[in-house]
Amino acid sequence: MGRKLKENSWFRFILAVIFPALLAVLISVGSIYRVIIPAFTDSFMGAKREMLRELSNVAWSVMDMYHKEEIAGTLTREQAQRHALDEIEHLRYGNDGRDYFWINDMQPHLIMHPYSKELIGTDLGNFQTPEGNYLFREILATVEHRDSGFIDYLWNWKYTDEKIVPKLSFVKKFSPWNWVVGTGVFLDDVEIKTREITGSLSVMTFSAVGLITLLLMVVTFHSLNIERRRRAAEENLAESEEKYRVLVEAAVEPIMMVFEELVIYANGSMEQLLGYKTFELEGVSLAELVGHDLDAQGGKNGVTDILAEAMGRDPDGSYECNLKTKDGNVLLVHAAITEKTFGRQNVLVISVRDVRAAKRVERQLLESRENFRQIISDLEIGVFKVDADGQLKILEANNTIALLAGVNNEEALLKRNLLDIIETPRGGASLTELLQSDKRVRGKNYIVKSSEGKSTPVSLSMVPVTDENDGLLHYEGFMLDISAQEKREEERERFIVELQTSMLFLNQPIRTILTSYIHCDLHTTVHDAARVMSRSVHNNILVSSESGQMIGIITDSILCERILARNLSAETQVYEIMSSPLTYIEDSALIYEALLKLQERGGHHLVVRESSGEIVGVVTNEQLLNVHQYSSSFMLSEIKKAESVEDLQTSQARMPRMVKALSDSGSHAGNISKMITNISDSIFVKIIDMTIKELGAAPVSFAFISLGSEGRGEQTLATDQDNAIIYADVEMQQEDEEHVKKYFLRLGNKVCTRLDQVGYRFCKGEVMAMNQRWCQPLSIWKTYFREWIAESSPEDLMEVSIFFDFRCIYGEDRFTEELREYVQLKTAQQMPFFIQLAQNCLDFKIPVDFFGKLSVESGGEHPDTFNMKHALAVIIGFARIQAIYHGLKPTGTLQRLAGLLEMKGISNSLHDEIVETYDFLMRLRFKHQVLCVDEGKEPDNHIPLSHLTHMEREMLEKVFGQLGDLRKKLSQLGKSELFF
Repeated sequence: MGRKLKENSWFRFILAVIFPALLAVLISVGSIYRVIIPAFTDSFMGAKREMLRELSNVAWSVMDMYHKEEIAGTLTREQAQRHALDEIEHLRYGNDGRDYFWINDMQPHLIMHPYSKELIGTDLGNFQTPEGNYLFREILATVEHRDSGFIDYLWNWKYTDEKIVPKLSFVKKFSPWNWVVGTGVFLDDVEIKTREITGSLSVMTFSAVGLITLLLMVVTFHSLNIERRRRAAEENLAESEEKYRVLVEAAVEPIMMVFEELVIYANGSMEQLLGYKTFELEGVSLAELVGHDLDAQGGKNGVTDILAEAMGRDPDGSYECNLKTKDGNVLLVHAAITEKTFGRQNVLVISVRDVRAAKRVERQLLESRENFRQIISDLEIGVFKVDADGQLKILEANNTIALLAGVNNEEALLKRNLLDIIETPRGGASLTELLQSDKRVRGKNYIVKSSEGKSTPVSLSMVPVTDENDGLLHYEGFMLDISAQEKREEERERFIVELQTSMLFLNQPIRTILTSYIHCDLHTTVHDAARVMSRSVHNNILVSSESGQMIGIITDSILCERILARNLSAETQVYEIMSSPLTYIEDSALIYEALLKLQERGGHHLVVRESSGEIVGVVTNEQLLNVHQYSSSFMLSEIKKAESVEDLQTSQARMPRMVKALSDSGSHAGNISKMITNISDSIFVKIIDMTIKELGAAPVSFAFISLGSEGRGEQTLATDQDNAIIYADVEMQQEDEEHVKKYFLRLGNKVCTRLDQVGYRFCKGEVMAMNQRWCQPLSIWKTYFREWIAESSPEDLMEVSIFFDFRCIYGEDRFTEELREYVQLKTAQQMPFFIQLAQNCLDFKIPVDFFGKLSVESGGEHPDTFNMKHALAVIIGFARIQAIYHGLKPTGTLQRLAGLLEMKGISNSLHDEIVETYDFLMRLRFKHQVLCVDEGKEPDNHIPLSHLTHMEREMLEKVFGQLGDLRKKLSQLGKSELFF
């Protein structure tokens, strides 16, 4: 009761004295800083804005005046603009007469500036303010939607570099000339005046606050003395009890107070633990709460003696015991007992902690240790522990690691080191180097070599384990077999391309699949109509009225249902059995819209007409449902089932439409190239299978390899053949050797000829398997590469550089693998070879002039164009050089760049820049080649500037500038380092 009176007194004191004073002070201070000062600033800024608007209207009026003279014919536009510029250039205002106007156009190019004459006529699209904003882009965006507006930015104060201050400008568009006039003022005077007023008001405010606070302290001190004397006796009486009650109530753990073996108080946690409601525990005997094991000890002198005997010591202390809940359950708890004195009374303060969960966790932890060992043994993820010595000796490992390493069991691994089974990429940092530099390994890709020689790609992670003094004890880690993951990634990419292609064809206009139509008049006999349909290879014919209007249709199914099934005469006139009325659709409708319309109407055909109403064809349900024939999976299936070169030619002819659909959708160039390569590889393999079936089995093992863009998996619509044959070296009689040579030469001749028939034209340089020079045993191929690496001139390497992009298409991969290892061996320490390769890349000129603008060929076979293949050659050559040097296996440009990034051969920024450049150039290349096909021309790489949009030209200039930086890096090869 005393505590409540105390709280009420304090509440009334605070509400009546302190709160009003504080509220008055806060309202006064808040009004100054939230209302008065902002209102002054807004007023001053409003005046600035109105001044700028009026000044800009003056300059705008000058242009309007001369424009009216232009309209009246008094002046030409050029004269009117010149007069306007001269007059506006000399307009000045401000205290020092230096404030001015400027004019730019919508490109944006600077047209007039009284001070920065050197910038007049330049492109200011990339002009940045000191804080990094593109000022003139913001100006164009402002006037584009509202014709005028204000712009806030930072600028050099009074046109010096000493101080950066805020500046406010107003810009207004003059639409007849497509000009923008602007002017601005610095805002530092606003800040100065605001600070002056703020300072003055702050001094006044805080002086008043100080005075009020002083008075409030005097009143408070006087009131407190009165209250303190009045409550002193009451507080002394209740202090001890209140103290412990507050502590008990605030405690999280269950607590109760016991006096003479009865509970006199229990907090909420104790009541909740034992299942009692509020105040139900008060008055309960402690003996009723103690478990049976203690309660059974009768004859003791009260509960204190019972607890003392259970603890084996004085009551003060802690121990484990059982407590009964209200419903009779027994809880195992840890109890802490303290004896306290309140006045002349001694009470026990008992706090308990439920240890059932801790005991259960301890028991489960013991059980889980063995379970954990069993689990990691069965995991598909390899888990291991290695020593921290230089050899990384394996201390523990599960069965997955044993399987990857090719050993019989986990125990056999303990005799080996981790470095014995991990292969470090050539040119990359070793595992020990990574641990020394980064102290850990995070998701790095390595190759695990098994005892049988099998290679498995894995993702490896390792972390250090230290003692309490941060001393290194050992490393723990795991490795994950990512071979299936890599395969799934390839499948995912293929599925994305597949899905994109299918969806894009459904969004093509129906006119793209439209064929011609035939018709007859309504009195034509069924026999004659069927004959016309048979001759024209159509399964339907439209029926026209006497006025020439189409009124119905006859189809194969109608003939079966209404003539044969009803046994009608062949002389029946078509109007008697035709399907009518016709269902029409516009030729601009999309394929999926036509499918929906057929589904809604329940029909099987649609009559297609132009917007003028003229009929242009008939499309059937079967035609619409067969758009899937343009998906890559359908084409691959058709190629697999093809029985002739003509069948393959039909499949290959669908390629341009697929490429166009993917290119128009903005699909990644790598996905488009991958789709083209998958289809061409399938055609290649099918032709080889057909040829071997015709010639008979090969006399020795061999590999049919692709080279150049095909070897890199980067084919386009303008790719010719580049291929060769490698066959095994065997000891044989001369006549047998001649037989082997003749067989593979015949194989190469037939395969290359059939590829040309399908649509892959012969290589102009005759780099094909039909050329005896490129149809040789493995030993000869090694001789070729040895000579190219050690003895070739730059001119020779230019001709044979495509051979370093070889890939096995058909046969045994071991030939290309052995040849690739041979190339790595021979290129080691051969810096002149890499310098010559780099020089070859530099021979391809980037199509830009001295000023960074696009340039084209002035004459020759392709005037007014630039060769995109030459631009890409710099990127392709750069990736090839790095891949050969570092011993990377992939042949694709993007895959080579990804490998370089993984092994830190190039930086993240350089990798991203090259990949984005490559993708942009390849997409432009595909776009141009598809356009050539649409125009009935042979696809090529010579792109006219007229085919590019303004944005594409600007992007090309930027991209070619980046390629210039890459050329500089290539030119430094041999002078500094290979790594860039």
